[in-house]
Amino acid sequence: MRSRDLFYIFSFSTPFVIFLSFELEGWGKFLSFAFVFIILPILDILCPPIKNENLKDTPRDKTFLKALLYLMVASHCGLLFLFLEKVSFLVSPLDIVGMTFSMGLSCGILGINVGHELGHRGGKVDQLLAHILLMTSLYMHFLIEHYKGHHQKMGTWGDPATARKGESFYAFFPRCLFGAFISAWQIERKNSENQKRKFFQNKMILYLLLEGLFVLFIAFAFSLKACFCFCVAAFFGAFILEITNYIEHYGLIRKENSKGNLGKVGPNHSWNSSHLAGNLILFNLGLHSDHHMNSKKGYQDLEEDPSAPQLPTGYVGCMLMSLFPPLWFWIMNKKLKKVEAVSIHSRAS
Repeated sequence: MRSRDLFYIFSFSTPFVIFLSFELEGWGKFLSFAFVFIILPILDILCPPIKNENLKDTPRDKTFLKALLYLMVASHCGLLFLFLEKVSFLVSPLDIVGMTFSMGLSCGILGINVGHELGHRGGKVDQLLAHILLMTSLYMHFLIEHYKGHHQKMGTWGDPATARKGESFYAFFPRCLFGAFISAWQIERKNSENQKRKFFQNKMILYLLLEGLFVLFIAFAFSLKACFCFCVAAFFGAFILEITNYIEHYGLIRKENSKGNLGKVGPNHSWNSSHLAGNLILFNLGLHSDHHMNSKKGYQDLEEDPSAPQLPTGYVGCMLMSLFPPLWFWIMNKKLKKVEAVSIHSRAS
């Protein structure tokens, strides 16, 4: 087993801290926020960057690496049940808000991110678990748009998840949120027509029905308050996803070649982060260029590409930075100029 594989156990610090925040009262409910948005960025600064391990012949414990993902599914579902049970009886507005947004962190980091990883795998069990995670985050259309839309159109004007140069996150968020949903509808409608499927065989219809039934189940099995808080938490999870999308491809546009066709996806079409702590928490989401160039690779096999453009901080640090557009533009537009200069030089040579 590679030495780095054992460190992925650190990813369980997130559900553990979320669980602790559920058990605490008052401002203690925001412990998960302090961990994710204060402690994690500091760890990214202090920890050494990821270095590729040239150990291709080293045996891997694939069962262990997959078990981590499956345990994360169980952690998210367990946290959701605990959240629904506890929030129904909370009275303090501070406790309700803290617990709801802590659950939102679970929806974004555990639900959607781990669901994304499992969704890229071909096994039936992995696909089933990906659907469960995305259903419990009310974001099942991601299973269509991301794999059949974003991975084909990334770095183009037609991709809702590619932020344009000079576009603030506040302009990007509604465009991506609604654009991704519309894109999923268009993709699935075309697939249904090509395969001559009936109306209720349309996956988008099925996904909306499943999500609607899940929300109704929460309302009847727990309470209307729990249902409302869950919907807010799911929306916050979507917010985390879209702010991640914003920083991953900001301003990186694929250029047309002399024949008017888009070139292949390269390492220069995704912003990367080699910060260790954030990648352990997010299952190497920061090694984004390798992911787009080799989408079937498991998280444990993704490698840092030295030629890929690098974010100034870890993912969480950049998320916080993007909330202040003047600061974000000042730092990232300078980096974009360097990336564009390298790209022009490469085409010229």
